[in-house]
Amino acid sequence: MLLAIHQLIIIVGGAPLTQRYADGIGADGYAPDAASAVDRARLLIGARR
Repeated sequence: MLLAIHQLIIIVGGAPLTQRYADGIGADGYAPDAASAVDRARLLIGARR
């Protein structure tokens, strides 16, 4: 199944990346670690419904 780009949520993060980098590439979210990424993903998915 193909998804339109507006249906994707892009979250980046981890030690080598920063919020500034995420903003610079147009990511929907940034998380410093995996646990925070799960929380961020839940928030972003909820906002899209």
